[in-house]
Amino acid sequence: MKNSAGVDGCPYGWVSAFANGKEIELKLFKKFQDLVSEYPSETEFWVDMPIGLSGSKYRRTLDQKIRSLLPKGKKSSVFTPACREAIYTNDYTSAREINQRVTGKSISIQSWNISTKIRELDQLLIQTPKYKMRINESHPELCFLKLNNGDSLPSKHAPQGKNKRIEILSQKNIDVSALLKRLRLSYSKSKVKDDDILDALVLLVAQRGHVNTLYDGLDEKNIEIKLKY
Repeated sequence: MKNSAGVDGCPYGWVSAFANGKEIELKLFKKFQDLVSEYPSETEFWVDMPIGLSGSKYRRTLDQKIRSLLPKGKKSSVFTPACREAIYTNDYTSAREINQRVTGKSISIQSWNISTKIRELDQLLIQTPKYKMRINESHPELCFLKLNNGDSLPSKHAPQGKNKRIEILSQKNIDVSALLKRLRLSYSKSKVKDDDILDALVLLVAQRGHVNTLYDGLDEKNIEIKLKY
């Protein structure tokens, strides 16, 4: 079985959850390239970040398909990313104007706020094409939903939502409390939030359990998206 790592963006940069045998490691990285270089060459990465962007010749439709799989109240957790031309501009106003011109639609401020990380990942995949086979897009909210038998969860920002997610991970033999405690010896919540860590962990757990967390029922496959460069 291939090694897998769940990855989420965080204020510090990126947080990864990697299974080293029976032990799970949580690590933080400033750059995604450093993260990829840390692990064995066969490792597959499942990251909560859009991969494959709309452009003048291609329209990304995956986000609306993911939203259709999420229950009411959770659909807003999926942002439609700016098109490739827009994420390479320097400010929100310009990005909105470019996105409107290229795709006919504006972009939300929430989407713009993650554009720096989208751009970092986009550049890495363009500069190192071999990574397209190893870096995959996934979505924690959909992972948690499937691992919770399709039942909606409270907001991850609420105490009951956090506790429910910890419960789900604990059912998969993940000692979340110990992992959080260990990481907090080195990094404060200003560097990585608890929900960033839980999201990285669920991406790892879903792949180890062979849960096809993103593409079940979707007619657009990840590899097709990643080739739209």
